[in-house]
Amino acid sequence: MAKRPREERVNEILQAAVDEFLERGYAGASMERISQRAGLTKGGIYHHFRSKDHLLLETNKHFSGGLAGIVTALVTATDEPAGLRSFIKDYLEYWATHRKELYFFSLSMTKTMEVEELSEYQTQASNALIRMVTEVYRKGTAEGRFRPHDPRSQAIVLLSALTGSLGYLFINASLEVDEVVERFRTLFVEQLLPPKT
Repeated sequence: MAKRPREERVNEILQAAVDEFLERGYAGASMERISQRAGLTKGGIYHHFRSKDHLLLETNKHFSGGLAGIVTALVTATDEPAGLRSFIKDYLEYWATHRKELYFFSLSMTKTMEVEELSEYQTQASNALIRMVTEVYRKGTAEGRFRPHDPRSQAIVLLSALTGSLGYLFINASLEVDEVVERFRTLFVEQLLPPKT
């Protein structure tokens, strides 16, 4: 039997862990069942992940990779209002089309207060995203593309509102992603544009 590449094995473990966490919750999940789902021995799982907490942390890192391109496109945009419009749309559409990942993200957030490594990771990721979006607003303001405002406050409120809206999109079938995107664009981009002369 051919040996599978390490990255492939790790991805299989991460997917098995997500399935187990979603099916049984964090408390009910076991490394034994995760190993069975991944087709490995329990020792094979521990070769890559030292604990269930570590596995939860790594699954969160793995899933956050799906948003990396969306964030990169924002911070490299040469037109800040257009970059923010795209970011809002892409962010909401990503989660609307990745419902399993959204559910897993929600499940993980409840463990953030208990798992120190996960809490540290989420804090660092949140702070980095706030800094990046703040810089987009700051640069757009400095270049006259936005009227004067507090870029950090604007970034915090935008990101908080985007994250908060995910639950509503998940549970409320009457909300359309396009409608939510347009409302966010109006509040967080269009209303900050300088008056037309």
